[in-house]
Amino acid sequence: MIYQVYVRSFLDSTGDGIGDLAGVRAGLPYLKKLGVDGIWLSPFYPSPQHDHGYDVADYCGVDPLFGDLDEFDLLVGAARRLGIKVLLDIVPNHCSSEHPWFREALAAAPGSPARARFHFADGRGPDGAEPPNNWHSMFGGPAWSRVTEPDGRPGQWYLHMFAPEQPDWNWRNPEIGAEFDRILRFWLDRGIDGFRIDVAAGLFKHPELPDSDDPEADARTRDSVNPLAWNQPEVHDVWRRWRSICEEYTERDGCERLLVGEVSVPTAREHAQYVRPDELHQAFFFDLLSAPWDPDAFQKVISEAMQDIAGTGSTVTWVLNNHDQVRTVTRYGEPATEGSGLGAARARAAALLMLALPGAAYIYQGEELGLPEVVDLPDDVLTDPIFRRTGSRARIRDGCRVPLPWSGQASPFGFTSGEESAKPWLPQPEYFAEYATDRALADTRSFWHLYRDGLQLRAALPQLGEGTLRWLDSPPGVLAFTRGDDLVCAVNFGTAPPPRRSPAPRCSPAAPVRPGCSPGRRPPGGSVPERPASQLPEGTSTMMRRRTTLLTSCTALALALGATACGGGPVAAGGGDKALSGQSITVAGVWSGTEQKNFQKVLDAFTEKTGAKTQFTSTGDNVSTVVGSKIEGGNAPDVVMVPQVGVLKQFAQKGWLKPLSKKTEQAVDAGYAPVWKEYGSVDGTLYGLYFKAAHKSTVWYSPDALEQAGVKPPKSYDEMLKAGQTVSDSGLAAFSVAGQDGWTLTDWFENVYLSQAGPEKYDALAAHKLKWTDASVVDALTTLGKLFKDKQLIAGGQKGALNTDFPGSVEKVFGPKPEAGMVYEGDFVAGVAKDQFGKKVGEDANFFPFPAVAGGEAPVVSGGDAAVVLKDGKNQKAAQALLEFLATPEASAVWAEAGGFLSPNKKLDLASYGDDVTRATAKSLVQAGDSVRFDMSDQAPAAFGGTKGTGEWKLLQDFLRDPSDPKGTAAKLEAAAAKAYQD
Repeated sequence: MIYQVYVRSFLDSTGDGIGDLAGVRAGLPYLKKLGVDGIWLSPFYPSPQHDHGYDVADYCGVDPLFGDLDEFDLLVGAARRLGIKVLLDIVPNHCSSEHPWFREALAAAPGSPARARFHFADGRGPDGAEPPNNWHSMFGGPAWSRVTEPDGRPGQWYLHMFAPEQPDWNWRNPEIGAEFDRILRFWLDRGIDGFRIDVAAGLFKHPELPDSDDPEADARTRDSVNPLAWNQPEVHDVWRRWRSICEEYTERDGCERLLVGEVSVPTAREHAQYVRPDELHQAFFFDLLSAPWDPDAFQKVISEAMQDIAGTGSTVTWVLNNHDQVRTVTRYGEPATEGSGLGAARARAAALLMLALPGAAYIYQGEELGLPEVVDLPDDVLTDPIFRRTGSRARIRDGCRVPLPWSGQASPFGFTSGEESAKPWLPQPEYFAEYATDRALADTRSFWHLYRDGLQLRAALPQLGEGTLRWLDSPPGVLAFTRGDDLVCAVNFGTAPPPRRSPAPRCSPAAPVRPGCSPGRRPPGGSVPERPASQLPEGTSTMMRRRTTLLTSCTALALALGATACGGGPVAAGGGDKALSGQSITVAGVWSGTEQKNFQKVLDAFTEKTGAKTQFTSTGDNVSTVVGSKIEGGNAPDVVMVPQVGVLKQFAQKGWLKPLSKKTEQAVDAGYAPVWKEYGSVDGTLYGLYFKAAHKSTVWYSPDALEQAGVKPPKSYDEMLKAGQTVSDSGLAAFSVAGQDGWTLTDWFENVYLSQAGPEKYDALAAHKLKWTDASVVDALTTLGKLFKDKQLIAGGQKGALNTDFPGSVEKVFGPKPEAGMVYEGDFVAGVAKDQFGKKVGEDANFFPFPAVAGGEAPVVSGGDAAVVLKDGKNQKAAQALLEFLATPEASAVWAEAGGFLSPNKKLDLASYGDDVTRATAKSLVQAGDSVRFDMSDQAPAAFGGTKGTGEWKLLQDFLRDPSDPKGTAAKLEAAAAKAYQD
């Protein structure tokens, strides 16, 4: 967690009424005690302070107001000793009108190189008296100011998207980029840990500077809305350059330098483009900050971020407060008061919600004290340039920048000291005494302790690291979600305790992982069922201060989970022999959406046959959490559809499962390859029936692309590379690789390794009985590297692949503007090509099996969902009967006809599938017999095989970036695997 220090308001060490760098250094122990990981310093550069330092006159100095470079070096050294990282606020969109280059431009002639560093233009109308276009500044008024030329005549105009004292740089001039390269290196050489980038979606403007259809949009919204002035595509090249500079320093000492951007763009999907693997590490997601206090609004923005940002493998960076926004205590409260009561309760709940979300979190100084906005500052003390330019107090920012209270009962509250000290630069209200730091630390019920304990939990609990969340059904006014295996966060958005039972479930996805993927990591969809509500006080969250309290609270919520499903509902009896009439079965599984609807058709067929009613509950990704909670609460489902081998084994080892009936086992022996029985067994006992499978050894291609190149689907890996070269020669890249999603690279490796090394070594490596330094791993990486290093074969080369997520990889082959002829991934590629790009599978999109490598057998990597019976279920007889039914080809045929399904049951008539391509995929899976192997990464600990930014995902992304050292990569994989399996 990073703490934003607004330097001039943090702590004054000199008595001039303005905070400074020495004051920040003095406050570091306080921040260490709070539990921050790093600090972000607002601008302290030499500046005339028209916008409090965001008008920079010298990017490589310290304004005497705040100290000097020696004091800065002392601050960095002190922070390093305390383990606190230091980020600087850098302002690349504009500078100060006092910057030497702008002063030079004013003295130079129109068209001169000095003016080319900025946006100077001739005016319109008679004598050029009108601005060059109709744009307005975000701070109000025209975005152009006219200069007086050296000869005294009115002259050109210059662009400033903020105040006139902040002229915008012209980033189309390469001199600007070179200058900022120098500036970055200056500060990195002084030991900083990264940069917060001001206006990171700015820099470039439309090259023609045309009129805007809505010129006052920026001023009206105080946001970067004008599409001609913000979010231009060229800006991404700057962040790639800056990332490469940071990585130079990282390579020297192994310490990562962080780039975090202030990015305000229209959609979360556009936001995600700024945090691609070779651009910014983080970018503030402001939609949560701007969301109204409403559970649906919060859920919507969180879900969008998880799908469009986290779903690409990038980090979501959450923030609720900063130096430009009204503080949450006031923003969430009733009309402007000192922030007590409802606003404070809501701000506390929002803080815990934010800290419970996956991703990065930033807090703004004073947030940890529960400071309200100071809304009654007199006009004569206001310094915000918005007020100076508009005369309006609307959206002014001084109220959140009032100096912090540290101690005492009266201003300056310890912010500054000494009998001769000046008053704080903005007046502090008397009620700040209630929020002083010394009082907050002494009161264990304070905001400070809430934040401190929340940060400790965030650091200590693995569930609160990177990963997904899953929404829970909840009563009206309550928002709840799970993280990991045993943590629930629930927030009451209402003003009274919620009702004891919600009349209807809420079904909403939160976090996608592998789009369209069945086994292991799920696409978005589903929820945990409706439950009786805990009696949450108004504006509260169940994520409490103490670890024991947190886990107890979470368990209490989880135990309350009911059995009402999210769709599906009970089914009427009818048909068949009705041997189970009057009985009911509850089934839990990860499926939602179309998958859940299609499985319900299977359950309906079971009802028709037996008379038993069925109820399906979608658990979301956290099957073990939900099932464990239901068992503990005496409400265990009868049957669970388990998505991973490891989870099935976990359930069996905990003693939760009943062995399957002899009838089911006989059906498995007769209808399934032995490998499927092996994956469903633990210590020789059959516990799981694999009902649904996925085929992850398919290479999808555009028939038009291969036909144009004159090539046919290859039979071997070498032939595939040769065919790819021919496709490349015809004008398209051979392959689209989704390097941004690390899981696709593990699938590439697993197919190559299974074919080249064989199933025995594959099994040994999957169990870590064979080290990743084995020669077979190095050989497979070498084989894979032949593809990765050939820039002609991969769309966009390595850099392009690392910037491509899974849906994007399919789009590059089957989208409106094809860039490649083939894309490797599982059978779920067909769904994306069909649903998102309108391709007819079998005609516009086809596949060939992943070809054999180096004389080995063609690989078949798979995964699946296994049905298990719980010991604690209430209807053992009916549950076993359901699995006996699921083991029949009759049951599989129901879903096969509906589509989106593969069965490992070899007795299923292939004619049951709805199209030739699915029939061919199913045939390939069944005919593979015992050579089928489960996805290796799904069998590994999540820390190695299933977590973005770490383990196998990250190391294979690094290998894609530079495939020159297979042996070195194998050693890194072994080190990561050894740690994960040991832990």
